[in-house]
Amino acid sequence: MAQATIAYLERRYLTLESEIANASRLSPKDDSAIADLKYRKLIIADEIQHNRRLAQRIGRLASSAG
Repeated sequence: MAQATIAYLERRYLTLESEIANASRLSPKDDSAIADLKYRKLIIADEIQHNRRLAQRIGRLASSAG
């Protein structure tokens, strides 16, 4: 489950990178829209790191219990 979540978040992160590049190219003066996309990308990056740490903890607990 955690790996599927991480994979989804990574795809979303890459999508946001593309959206940022497109927005920068098409309307470079729209700073608020670009800032919003960058903020959402940062949130996704934080979620990816959180889920990776969570998966590591679960893996350690499972290996110590087994």
